[in-house]
Amino acid sequence: MALDLASAAFQALGRIRPEIDAVHGILSGRLAIGIGEHTLTHPDCKLPEALTEMRRQAPGVEPQILVMTFNELAQSLNEGRVDLVIRGKYTDDRDFFHVPIYREIHRVYVANFVDTSKIPNLPLVYRQHPYVEHAIRSGRYHRGPNAAGLDSVAAMVATGFYQGMLPTHYGDLIKRRFNLNIEESSPVYQHEGCAIFSTARPISQRIKVFLNILKRVHCFRSDRSPG
Repeated sequence: MALDLASAAFQALGRIRPEIDAVHGILSGRLAIGIGEHTLTHPDCKLPEALTEMRRQAPGVEPQILVMTFNELAQSLNEGRVDLVIRGKYTDDRDFFHVPIYREIHRVYVANFVDTSKIPNLPLVYRQHPYVEHAIRSGRYHRGPNAAGLDSVAAMVATGFYQGMLPTHYGDLIKRRFNLNIEESSPVYQHEGCAIFSTARPISQRIKVFLNILKRVHCFRSDRSPG
């Protein structure tokens, strides 16, 4: 019995240790960050630089990076499995607070050997993403096969039988391998890439410190012209 009580006490102490440390000016505990696939291929995303500075300021904080799908990021944030996520801001949402750090643009890509007269008939590869769904709802594109990620979209586009929506920073990299081009009449979708955290829970001191670091290393102005 005594051993069980002692074990429970140690577990409880572990859970509140970060809060105790914060009172004494020491930052500690886990900092779980969710990111989407290929986030770091964006030239303006400086997450590694921010983590380096966080390590210098708060060596007791243990970062954890989790790569997730678009839908998993919001779900994990709602459930408290991550402290914050880095993801695009597509709509205003009272449940989340957004800190802009870079800008991202999405376009429709097609294989460069495709006959331009056939492009309007090529299906648009479908993945669960606001821009893909908007493009299909517009009636300009018809839905093609499902894809689970950007690599899947790019692979299908490279066959020449499909079009696909890709972020331009990713498209710039992958087109060197597969000879993909932006479709000439492609719509332009753009948003701010943000550090996002939930408004449903109190924000910890370690999250506050990391957000300040993110803002400082990115020096992003949301009103500037797209690069």
